[in-house]
Amino acid sequence: MYRVLLIDDEPAATHALKRSLASFSEIEVIGSYNNPQQGIEQFANKHQT
Repeated sequence: MYRVLLIDDEPAATHALKRSLASFSEIEVIGSYNNPQQGIEQFANKHQT
């Protein structure tokens, strides 16, 4: 399984890509952000080891 984090400053593009990826059972979208810095920070905070 592939886990994907989507980050793009265009909400429509992020939404369209998320919908497209949903058709693949081996892909899991684990997050979607419109602000690159916010996306990276929130991802890092959720996945600290």
